[in-house]
Amino acid sequence: MRRSHYLYLWLAFGSCLAVVLAAMAWVSETALELHQAQAAARNNAALEENVRLALWRMDSILAPLVTQENMFPPTNYGLAPNLFRENRDSNGFVLARFQLGSDGHVTILPRRASDVDAPDKPEAKWLATLDHAALLPKLPTDALLPWTITDPVSTSPGPGTAVSQVAERDMNEFQARNRAVLSNTQQPLLNLNQNRQFGESPPPAESSAGVMRPMWMGDRLILVRRAMLRGYDIHDRNIVPSEVECIQGSVLDWPRLRKFLQAEIADLLPEAVLRPADVGVRESRLLAALPIAIEPGRFAAPDAPSGPLDLVPTLCLAWAGVLVAALAVAILLWGVMRLGERRATFVSAVTHELRSPLTTLRMYADMLCEGMVADHNKQQHYFQTLRAETDRLEHLVENVLAYARLERNRGRQQPKDLPVGELLDSVAARLAARAEQAEMNFVVQAGDSIRATTVRANPSAVDQILFNLVDNACKYAAGAVDRRIHLDVVPSDRHVLMRLIDHGPGLDASARRRLFRPF
Repeated sequence: MRRSHYLYLWLAFGSCLAVVLAAMAWVSETALELHQAQAAARNNAALEENVRLALWRMDSILAPLVTQENMFPPTNYGLAPNLFRENRDSNGFVLARFQLGSDGHVTILPRRASDVDAPDKPEAKWLATLDHAALLPKLPTDALLPWTITDPVSTSPGPGTAVSQVAERDMNEFQARNRAVLSNTQQPLLNLNQNRQFGESPPPAESSAGVMRPMWMGDRLILVRRAMLRGYDIHDRNIVPSEVECIQGSVLDWPRLRKFLQAEIADLLPEAVLRPADVGVRESRLLAALPIAIEPGRFAAPDAPSGPLDLVPTLCLAWAGVLVAALAVAILLWGVMRLGERRATFVSAVTHELRSPLTTLRMYADMLCEGMVADHNKQQHYFQTLRAETDRLEHLVENVLAYARLERNRGRQQPKDLPVGELLDSVAARLAARAEQAEMNFVVQAGDSIRATTVRANPSAVDQILFNLVDNACKYAAGAVDRRIHLDVVPSDRHVLMRLIDHGPGLDASARRRLFRPF
């Protein structure tokens, strides 16, 4: 095969390899993207579940607080400080309770009796700024929910889309939590008998209050409601009923409440942050009891894949397999090319070796057939030459067949044990005859001790090897002054070394590099 053909083969192989590697790179990139998307989906699902559990947990914690404030009697907000029985708040989340009259007067009911004479408290100063007329319209008479979303997140896609389904699910979840909180906070109108605290005072008429509505006033979180206080006044020595509408509420300790709630959900969302709820927050991030939004922060699900590194070993194995396969194909291709080169070299060498004896046979046979040689002695010489060339041709063919058998690992004889002398005697006659044909002298140098040594060898292989060496010596050392061919047999460790020496020109460096190549 021509070398240009080899180039085309390697170019084709390189092109195919480039296509395979590009496809493998695309598959790897796609697999990493899908793996990352799957990991993100799992992590997001776990995050949403933990957020849901955290919201339910916080709403269940806040429901008793909201219920407690709703249950607080509306008539107790206007008690005089010296008649106030201590307002116990077990969690300490209520800073103060207040009542705002229509005339702007604020009555503050502190958490403890010791706080009664503390008008300089920050809550007292802030409550003094409340405006009854501005605050009253924000309080509906009938609150269907503890608090409502004034502008829920809108979704433009039509029904049935993924976005609308998520929004509907969030709203349903939020309403379920709202109903759970509302079932605890809604109470019937309170009918309280103030005789329990005022002794012999005239019993008041029934007072009523709405449901507490949470809202933000600046950075303060308050619970407020409408209240209708009904009682009796003494006018011109007559007892007449009276009715006053006011606003009642509680100021919550937002920093403390936030810290407490974040600690309660730390096992679900370690980096969660609570903040006031504003417009545009998803329902799935809102508490139902109070207008508070949750920001989950960074979150990693325990059983979610850690990322692309999980897929790296598999991709490395796949790439290793592809590269090994490509290397195997390259080695196979290289072996096929080498085999082609060896076959071409083999054919060229065999053709060259066969041409010389065939030419000699053809020339001497033609001369003898045409009667060009009349001398009997010359004829005998020609016959001997023909016989020698025939033997040479037979030897060449035998070498080719032996080489073919070696290539196929067939035809190998089993080695056997025999004395060195017996091995030399079996090959010496043939080697001497070949040297005599070239008018050279074959000399065997082996002592009696070495001849008696028993070795394990293949006699046929030894004969073939020695004959090839002698034949080469006869070809290339025929012009030497010393026409001897020496076969020295000497011991070497646990082996017997046979050295064939002639007095020819020897081999140059380039020939030594090709010495063990076939033909």
